[in-house]
Amino acid sequence: VQTCALPILTAPYARLAEPGLRFRLDAEQYDGGNYITVGQVASLGLIRLPHTTVDLNVLKWPRRASDAALRGWIETAVGAVDRFYGTLLHERVHVLLVPVPGSRKPALFGSVMRRGLASVVLYIGAGCERFDFSEEWVAVHELFHLGNPLTDGKMSWFVEGFTTYYQDVLRGRLGALTPAATWGDLWDGVRRFCQPRDGVSLAEESASLRRTHRYTRVYWGGACVALLTDIAIREHSRGQVTLDDVLRALRQQSLRAPVEEDEVIAALDRAAGRPLVKALLAERRAIAVREALARLGVIPTGDETVELRDDAPLAGLRRAMF
Repeated sequence: VQTCALPILTAPYARLAEPGLRFRLDAEQYDGGNYITVGQVASLGLIRLPHTTVDLNVLKWPRRASDAALRGWIETAVGAVDRFYGTLLHERVHVLLVPVPGSRKPALFGSVMRRGLASVVLYIGAGCERFDFSEEWVAVHELFHLGNPLTDGKMSWFVEGFTTYYQDVLRGRLGALTPAATWGDLWDGVRRFCQPRDGVSLAEESASLRRTHRYTRVYWGGACVALLTDIAIREHSRGQVTLDDVLRALRQQSLRAPVEEDEVIAALDRAAGRPLVKALLAERRAIAVREALARLGVIPTGDETVELRDDAPLAGLRRAMF
């Protein structure tokens, strides 16, 4: 771990040989954007994973968390994303942690720039010592964005919604949440935000998001679409194909040229065996979420709790998800 006492600069650009802090500016990055830090910054070193390397830095502001706690938190979160996307992930990721005074929450907010050279900013509670993924989801959510297919347009129902779905799925696969807790969290989100309100479809909500600011509806509405699509793909393919596979294929395609919304919907519907996503995005009436969960053996027992039953017709499919 390298700690610098003088103001330094951190950037995702390639570091040139000494002397001094010198980087090679990538002109193609003008349209992609990056987070660059100038000031009192401590390097927490490089985290080397099978498919990506994280350059981890933290602003030198007061904090209670140790360097080891912060490294372990980011390594676990990026590791889950690294296993998901593999070689489709960036070879190097620049991550900056910003302690926020007066907060004990592990993470408050994050932002990612992922076109070309990837950089991430995560705001953390300066008073937090432990980073427990059973409660903390921001890091997995933001870092999963690194592998999102590059899109032509915002497409928030997809980019944010599917990432919201996987913030729970990946934590379930890590074992940070039990299967019942993972399904309970998914149930809590979709029961509140999957259904259209006042006859407004998710496609319309997503298109008007910057005006209405109904972020939770679009994020969790999109997560509901992801959940129902994942179930449909697994059932249609008899477990041979999953939503994971479709996202990786779209990511690969988008590295040649950003994918358009019609292409995303077509790829998802093709894997599901029917125009499911197209219908869900346009739906203005009730969506049968509870019924779909019941077929998996997920029986709600409260607003955030469920019972898992292994005598349901798709119980095996449920167990394969995480």
